[in-house]
Amino acid sequence: MSVRSAVGDQGIVERDGELARIEAAVASATSGSGSVVVVEGPAGIGKSRLLAEARDCAAGGGMRVLAARGGAFERDLAFGAARLLFERELASLPEDEVEALLAGAAGLARPALAAAGQDARVPPDRSFAVLHGLYWLVANLAEQAPLLLALDDVHWFDPPSLRFLLYLARRIEDLPVLAIACARRAEEGSEPLLVDELLAQPGVAILRPRPLSREGVATLLRERTARDDVAPEFSAACHEVAGGNPFLLSQLMGGLLASGVVPDAAGAAQARHVRPEALSRSVLLRLSRMPAGAAALAVAVAVLGEDVALHDARELAELDEQLAARALDRLAAAEILAAEQPLHFVHPIVREAVYGDLGPAERMRWHAHAAQLLQRHATGSGRLASHLLQTAPEGSPATVAALTSAARAALERGAPEIAARYLRRAVAEPPDPDALAGVLLQLGAASFLAGEHLDEVQSHVRAAIDETSDPGTRMGAWLLLARATLLHGRAPAAAAVLEEAIADTGDERLLRPLEAELAAVGLTHPDTCERAAARIDRLAVPAGENHVERLALCNIAARAGFEGRPSGEVAELCRRALGGGRFVAAEGADSSALYQAIWMLATTDCAGEARAAAEIALADGRARGSLWGISAGLGLRAFASFRSGAISDAVADGRQALAVPGLPSIAVVPLSVRLVMALIERGELDEADAILVRAGAGPDLPEIMTTSLAIYARGVLRLAQRRTGDALADLVEFGRRAERLRLRNPEYAWRAQAALALARLGEHDEAQRLAAEHAALAQRWATASAIGVALRVRGLLAAGQPGVALLREAADAHAASPMLHEHARTLLELGAALRRAGRRSEAIDVLQRAVDLARRCGALATAGRAHEELTIAGARPRRLQFSGAESLTPSERRVAQLAAQGLANREIAESLFITAKTVENHLGRTYTKLGIGSREQLGGLLK
Repeated sequence: MSVRSAVGDQGIVERDGELARIEAAVASATSGSGSVVVVEGPAGIGKSRLLAEARDCAAGGGMRVLAARGGAFERDLAFGAARLLFERELASLPEDEVEALLAGAAGLARPALAAAGQDARVPPDRSFAVLHGLYWLVANLAEQAPLLLALDDVHWFDPPSLRFLLYLARRIEDLPVLAIACARRAEEGSEPLLVDELLAQPGVAILRPRPLSREGVATLLRERTARDDVAPEFSAACHEVAGGNPFLLSQLMGGLLASGVVPDAAGAAQARHVRPEALSRSVLLRLSRMPAGAAALAVAVAVLGEDVALHDARELAELDEQLAARALDRLAAAEILAAEQPLHFVHPIVREAVYGDLGPAERMRWHAHAAQLLQRHATGSGRLASHLLQTAPEGSPATVAALTSAARAALERGAPEIAARYLRRAVAEPPDPDALAGVLLQLGAASFLAGEHLDEVQSHVRAAIDETSDPGTRMGAWLLLARATLLHGRAPAAAAVLEEAIADTGDERLLRPLEAELAAVGLTHPDTCERAAARIDRLAVPAGENHVERLALCNIAARAGFEGRPSGEVAELCRRALGGGRFVAAEGADSSALYQAIWMLATTDCAGEARAAAEIALADGRARGSLWGISAGLGLRAFASFRSGAISDAVADGRQALAVPGLPSIAVVPLSVRLVMALIERGELDEADAILVRAGAGPDLPEIMTTSLAIYARGVLRLAQRRTGDALADLVEFGRRAERLRLRNPEYAWRAQAALALARLGEHDEAQRLAAEHAALAQRWATASAIGVALRVRGLLAAGQPGVALLREAADAHAASPMLHEHARTLLELGAALRRAGRRSEAIDVLQRAVDLARRCGALATAGRAHEELTIAGARPRRLQFSGAESLTPSERRVAQLAAQGLANREIAESLFITAKTVENHLGRTYTKLGIGSREQLGGLLK
């Protein structure tokens, strides 16, 4: 059914353009290409009517239709709009079908859709998990039939539901899904910033219905009055008073016709006497003429919100069943309530007029009565809390208990901003003195997770500390305060908080975690690293038999790794700290200490072990939907892959890590660095440059370890770009920062890189000095990769036969290193030196080995240079064309690897945070490049 065939009813005119756009979007979704359409405009302009036409069109075309409508009351419910969207559909299905729809990643949506429990160990970033789960629920529903999501009044959606709509909008193109959202202008809504963000999304189509013209008003008047002789003067007067707004026009006409006004020239004068601002409140005049029961029922529906059960409204209005039925009939006849159940107003303007007519005290009284009603019926904590938000504080323990319970449930659902609303109201109640500290601490945690200003978080948490003497509560508050401070990029301030906490704590059991946290934070900033190092050096090295000991081992390993002590010693410390997965089991994947240990283990040439540890952390993050666990696990797996010479895998993981939605800014820089280093090896220098720019790697980067690494990466990139002066400046600046951090680990080979830059610039003495310093550090660290790099740089700086000899030593050293790309580069430099020495035959043999090894590990830049050297040596090599597995992009290779492991397209998509259609496209291109026809043939071709 087309839209145009569905508009035979009265009341929709001058909307041909909007209807055509909707019809096209419906057709596109049914053919598999989804989109978001936002109908934006003031109240009464006809947005809901266009949405109704879209629903009719979609249903006629075989689409499944799900609908939700926002309301001023519902904005305080965690994922309230999302639940309205899905719960009716899920409730209508057999249990086995519901379980199938919620299988896989869609299961992460369960907290948003069902009554939440009281799990105190909720990951702090569950909001991402729930958004991801809701997306896959949509995808699963759309797999059964094309889907229309009809979303009315989204400006009143709760923030978590709006964020879900944003999450979906960025991924909807590959789904047979159309989301049509009706919204008032942003300044009229509850969440203007989120609505503005939705409108700004690429690909979102925005329809802005214009007010009706005089001709359009005349058409509607003729339809409403069933008369063809409506006077032009009357039409003009109605147009002037209603401003072309269809709903206001209907209110004007209803009032005029009820008063017996005739639509002629004389009636025009009467129409012009109506004040425009009175139109939206004309419902109050009609209510005042009705029996008291009707007015009470209308107010009850306005207070209770959207889709109200008649028995709830009747009980709140204190009407018996017979009186309530008569009142409902009168309200429906007067076009105040819709003539259907559950009860709702014919238009939000009507609801706002009824609710807005209540004075502040009367409004609080109604909401208090509603809260009592919901408590008697044991209704969900969120609805109860939403009413309690509108009541006056009375010091009621029951109110505090209800609000804090609702806040815990909101956090479980991934809605920290809703939890913070409830907890602020609980603090205002206020709680009993012995409960106040706990509520303040919960408020501080919710505010932190909601991304509120650090000052706000600090004020709540410090107030909690001041209100309690319980050691456990105080330690939890101190840790929260420190982590919030660190996440805002203030490492010295976070260290100061932890030092304050340690001075405050007398319990030895509680002291250890605080000291471990202080050591981990302190090592990362030059203002605190000396004190942190001294604190760690005082520790006895524990065996790692329990979690507290493993925390200490993480600190000791990080300190030893920073100092560049022998790598074997550092590797053993890391292994004991990680405990074969026991650290993750106890701490979860959100621990900064965990990632220090994995990071250091990877630098010791134990990249395979580091990758396995990263896999354990990543699996934990995925199981719990932890934003930190997933992104950091991917980033560390990328680093471990890079350290083992699996460049394509490193690029794939690096890109996936940066694509995880909702990454905090403090995580973007280190994740970007890991991707950039791999892209340099592939020769994709422009993309690497763009990633550093997007990460904010400018001159004002704070002096914290994770961000200073971006300066090192940029120096390496500039060297590859032949911007030698810029490269040297970055590398020297990183060296200055590294020295302040006491970072002497030669795996961050700034001296070696700077020596090459200095040699290009003719500064040979300084180049030799830095190369010698790097070699000394590499000998102490004693990994094959570090020693190989040191020998290669010295070989490049030396002339003639001494240089060739050093490059041979470097190649021998790198043969024992897991870093295959470094081995390939050393072979390239050795082959080039042999060619220059006139040893053509040997040079060709070495260069061919360099090409083969570089191609195998995905170091395309080295492969290209080695191929050029072969040509110069006269070998006439075949054109450097990549075929088979080598021709796959990193993303294609990653998808193919997972498919070869037996994962279905849906499982691959869930794992990589891409759409199933993207997986299908990657596999299609992979089959073509490999010359195969099915996934069963993949396994033997990817090795």
